[in-house]
Amino acid sequence: LLLFILAFSVYAMQRMHKYRMGQFILRTGLFITLTIMGYIGLIILMYIVLFATGTITLEDFRPMKK
Repeated sequence: LLLFILAFSVYAMQRMHKYRMGQFILRTGLFITLTIMGYIGLIILMYIVLFATGTITLEDFRPMKK
């Protein structure tokens, strides 16, 4: 679903602004890079909140004994 959203966003951006090919490639690359960085940032923030509230601990990531 994330790939579909990215593709549609790039399509909509091109339809609204009519960029030349060079600008289109540069802006698309920048948009995808910032989107991925934001996604990773949200995941890190989520783990910080979960650790801070005690919902998860480091022991949750330890391999289970058989």
